[in-house]
Amino acid sequence: MKKGLLIFLLLSFSLIIGPANQASAWDYTIGDDGVWNGTHFNLDKLEFFIISGGTFADPAQTNFSNDEWQATLVNPRYSQAIGPGVGSIFWTFRFADPYSVPIILDWLAYSEGNFRGDARVSFTGGSFSYYNLLNPDPSSYDRSAVPLPPSVLLLVTGLLGLLGLRWKCQRNHKKDFR
Repeated sequence: MKKGLLIFLLLSFSLIIGPANQASAWDYTIGDDGVWNGTHFNLDKLEFFIISGGTFADPAQTNFSNDEWQATLVNPRYSQAIGPGVGSIFWTFRFADPYSVPIILDWLAYSEGNFRGDARVSFTGGSFSYYNLLNPDPSSYDRSAVPLPPSVLLLVTGLLGLLGLRWKCQRNHKKDFR
């Protein structure tokens, strides 16, 4: 019994502190030409929301065609990229989940701080498709939600297991002295 509990605790601990499996992460290069609803804009901000499927890796976007652009991973399902106004820009998406996980994301485009357009993009097995959503309300997207990582649950169960083991050892130790 004690050996099984010890193995469980060691496995739990190694999963918590062990490095993430980066072999399953994948990249996809894509871009935006700055044309939204028939008008060409100088884009200065892009927001990306994963609607279903996987999560972004950190950083979520890399290799911008304009070096002044920077991406910020707000949470595993929301990222934004900001830079000087450009007519078109290319970058590489980085996803944390396996290549086989279909991912659907929405992206919102801004120019001079004003919302200009949005699209829904589907990545399936390395290919993608998209269509314009024509969503008039970009505030409908939740920018604050931060999911609780499963590793926190694993950490809590490991700590509870250690407390239980300590309690059991103390109880057995008291029995020996009676």
